[in-house]
Amino acid sequence: MAKYRRILKIKEEDDKLPSTRKELFRRMIKDDAYLMIDLSLAETLFSLPLYVVFALEYAFLTGVEPKAGNFFPIIFYMGLAAIICWGIKYVGRGAAFSVMKKRVHNEGCFITAELLRFIKTSGPKCFFAGVILGVSAFVAFSGSAYLLMLSDTFLKWTATGVLILQFALFFGAAEFFAASESFYELKFFSQFKNSFSLAISGFFAVLLHFFVYFGIKFTAALFSPWAAIVAVMVCALYFNGLSVAVATLYAHRKFDIYINQENYPEYVDKGLLKKKEVE
Repeated sequence: MAKYRRILKIKEEDDKLPSTRKELFRRMIKDDAYLMIDLSLAETLFSLPLYVVFALEYAFLTGVEPKAGNFFPIIFYMGLAAIICWGIKYVGRGAAFSVMKKRVHNEGCFITAELLRFIKTSGPKCFFAGVILGVSAFVAFSGSAYLLMLSDTFLKWTATGVLILQFALFFGAAEFFAASESFYELKFFSQFKNSFSLAISGFFAVLLHFFVYFGIKFTAALFSPWAAIVAVMVCALYFNGLSVAVATLYAHRKFDIYINQENYPEYVDKGLLKKKEVE
């Protein structure tokens, strides 16, 4: 197994590349544990402010009933404080996507240097994409908290579902944005609009990604603080990097279908064995 630590090496000769993204994913799971760990730790470093806000919110809410007078203000103000933290998180996550693109395309790089290059050149754009996601999260959490204080009705749970779905869509848009930032040179709003359109086109895959990415930590937090800590540690050491790998492979597939075939043919199936070579 290749030792990645700080150097991402070219993995295969051209005639030994995987022929499908599923095969590429299996090779990454088998050979790239160090890369997953490195990128997980990089993202976690930028996620620390968000983790602090969530930890404080969790502590403040311990023992507080949903219909208590201080329940909604805690959710509201902590969600407000988290908006900027989402932006900081996506600077690190975007940098992880940039390194993962190099791996998927079978290109070598110095991992730390690539992370720093991306943060310097594209960090501000990913920050603002994360802030938009933070606003969406604020609307979802504070809106759901307000609805929890109301009597149970079909309308209440329908509205809660809509709030969660809009958060999932903006999460998908932020993921596509982070993946596309190392691909294309577009103005911010054009890029985010394209990313949101891609999230809608892949709605069910985005929804699955959303529930897996957030579900592990949320479900663990329902059991106990210790379970939440274990879940965060697992994500910090491996799962965050794995989620970047999955999102990168899916995003590249969507880019090939909707963008690259007509505008950037040299990117189509980059890092895979070309069909003519397979035949």
